[in-house]
Amino acid sequence: MLYFFYGENHTDSLREVNAVIERFKKGGTRIPHSIDCEETTAALLDTLFNSRSLFSNIQLFILKHLLNAKQLHSFFMNNIESFNQSPNVAVIWERDVP
Repeated sequence: MLYFFYGENHTDSLREVNAVIERFKKGGTRIPHSIDCEETTAALLDTLFNSRSLFSNIQLFILKHLLNAKQLHSFFMNNIESFNQSPNVAVIWERDVP
């Protein structure tokens, strides 16, 4: 499942991201993965998305600044359908309006 949060008022969008994290944590002892996409690689994202958690079957990924990470655009577009159909949750948070 994919969620997108963005906007000129990044404080409000970040508040919504934090609300998703809190709802996720209420479901058990799950720890979200927070990833700054400007500082990661496609290989690392692929490893994270395809790994299984010891604590839960569902994982939460917070992907920050994906649109600014040009090195991940093709990886994300090639895998967007599998991300959307996955039981895992990916939250994409952008600082600005895309």
